[in-house]
Amino acid sequence: MRRPGDIDGLYFQGLTRLAQGASEQAVDVLTRVSGKDPSYRFDHSSPDVGYVLGLAYLGSGNLQGAKTELAKVLARFPGSLVLRLLNAKLSFKFSDYRRSAKLAQGILEDRPDNLQAALILGPALLRAGKGVVFGGDGEQVVRVLQEAASSPGGFAALHESLGDFHQSQGAMIEAEAAYRTASDLEPENGQMHLTLAGMLLGQGRLKEAEAYVKASIELDGLSARSHLFIGTLEEMRGARQDAIESYEKSLDIAPHLGQAANNLAFLLAETDSDLQRAWALAAVARSQFPDDPNVLDTMGWVSYKAQNYETAVGLLERCVQMVPTSPSFRFHLGMACYKSGNAMAAKSSLDESLKLGLSGPNSVDVQEVLASLAGKVGGL
Repeated sequence: MRRPGDIDGLYFQGLTRLAQGASEQAVDVLTRVSGKDPSYRFDHSSPDVGYVLGLAYLGSGNLQGAKTELAKVLARFPGSLVLRLLNAKLSFKFSDYRRSAKLAQGILEDRPDNLQAALILGPALLRAGKGVVFGGDGEQVVRVLQEAASSPGGFAALHESLGDFHQSQGAMIEAEAAYRTASDLEPENGQMHLTLAGMLLGQGRLKEAEAYVKASIELDGLSARSHLFIGTLEEMRGARQDAIESYEKSLDIAPHLGQAANNLAFLLAETDSDLQRAWALAAVARSQFPDDPNVLDTMGWVSYKAQNYETAVGLLERCVQMVPTSPSFRFHLGMACYKSGNAMAAKSSLDESLKLGLSGPNSVDVQEVLASLAGKVGGL
């Protein structure tokens, strides 16, 4: 006879609480089981206590607890498809897009037809930025998503994930087609309109993007994302103060919206405003997009404006390594090198920024610095 206090009894008590929907009580009981034996399972057919505890944390709304427990179980059972998918989803929820993308890619390497992993991969890659490169079979991922999307049960989210994957791989024509299909399938989905607007903004197609932002606002009202895109439109049109106000409104609604935090931080640096707040905002953005070169560029430029030139150079060198063809990254790095006293590196980076097409006031600044360098250092 097993006594209720035995580990077996506690384990089944936790399972019962979880089945009844009493997730917090299940967490309490299963934590006691895990404390006695972190890898406990009743027999070979029963789930590991860590897995059940992770599900209980999920049910109670404690995503961090769930992520921690399931990561421990995955370390013990690295081949478990269910655990790998759960960890990929949780990593995505926690904005750990790099880890989410790598987990999804690993699943697809083992199970090329796994739709759930394909659905995670596109959005995770897109949000991870250029720090994570997809090294798998892209055509296979597209096939899996296209087959599911064209099936009788296909839905807009499948087309959206397909668009995300195409965009992450630089296939913008295919991405736009997928997003437009998703928007056509769910014309009342304001968030889908914003997704399409974001892609169009990235291509400089302001009028088209603005139309989709307005359509979203008509459907859903003003949201954090719509304020973000309004701010982006205003910034691209040169209305910096209006853009700052829009980003502030976005962050008033969603204080941890990484893209709004990054954009506002950059404008505060550009306008020599509150640099301490700019750094804090950039840190919020980096916590969500640690490998995004645009976020690293913002942190580097804030450091430059704050006269922390060595820090600026380190951050901006990473940006240029990730995106060597960006004239603005080259410009920022060249200015930081100039201020840090590295004339040779400054000249090289600033020269390259002009070759890559840097224009406007920044190009004037470059010409002035290059003239200064030529006058001071012979032979440069």
